[in-house]
Amino acid sequence: METQTTSSQTEKQFNPLNVIGLFWLLFGAVVLVSTFFVQASPRVPLMHGVLINLIAAALLIAAGGICLWKAKKNKRTKQ
Repeated sequence: METQTTSSQTEKQFNPLNVIGLFWLLFGAVVLVSTFFVQASPRVPLMHGVLINLIAAALLIAAGGICLWKAKKNKRTKQ
């Protein structure tokens, strides 16, 4: 007996976690690059600005990586 592949097995399905993960990853990279362009102001010292940007970039990149990892894991379990 021959096994037939159904259309659901061959077609690609949209996975929103991939898109969201890629967005967070790229946005985190932009924030990380912006860390090098921070200037001190009377209200925010230079070190605080750099530290806040580094923490924000790390959180965004981590969130993007987790989303991409979860999307990959979900894809494997559906197969």
